[in-house]
Amino acid sequence: MTRRAASRWLAAALALALGLAMRPAAAHPHAYADIEVELVVSAEGRLEALRQTWVFDDAFSAFTIPRPRRGRPASGPDAAALDAARRMVGDLHAHGYFTLLQREGRRLATGKARDVRGELREGRLAIGFLLPLAEPADLRAAALSYAVFDPSYYIEMLHRDEAAIVLPAAAAGCATRLVPPAPEPEQVSRAAALGPGQSGGDSMGEAFAERVFVRCGAPP
Repeated sequence: MTRRAASRWLAAALALALGLAMRPAAAHPHAYADIEVELVVSAEGRLEALRQTWVFDDAFSAFTIPRPRRGRPASGPDAAALDAARRMVGDLHAHGYFTLLQREGRRLATGKARDVRGELREGRLAIGFLLPLAEPADLRAAALSYAVFDPSYYIEMLHRDEAAIVLPAAAAGCATRLVPPAPEPEQVSRAAALGPGQSGGDSMGEAFAERVFVRCGAPP
């Protein structure tokens, strides 16, 4: 990955749902994902959805997509990746798909993810889905921000680079601004002290999350 700067219930859910065996590690985070986000914006400047792709690290990918058992036919790597993506996205529905959308301090509601995708990219699991807003948001009225993060910081999730944030050609006059995470020293120390079986709570990940601001017709 180019950049590195779940609470116990999340770790257990991933282990059960994805067959992930916890590997020994000394500190949070224990897994990593490069994220790509395409903003689905109408010609009128309304944000309708986020089309997300998460590309996990090699070790997480290897545990998530195990080799087929002896005597059982392999279904193919991309079929296994798609199956893993469907299970993972289904499990994350109850947790807002690790996505926080806000405007002027208020959280914006989203719908149910659809168009789930899964594939292997050079051995790394890549999952994708379309996350619609419950109601389209007018980006000309005020800036909007999004953040994608694991609340417990078990998984670190960062955009590969600013090119991983995509606006459609139809969104003329719209722009984005990526703000890197700025955790306090004590938050960094606390994360470093947590083992794989320990929970950082449901608020740790937000301190290590990037935020992306987007607006049309004015600087974000």
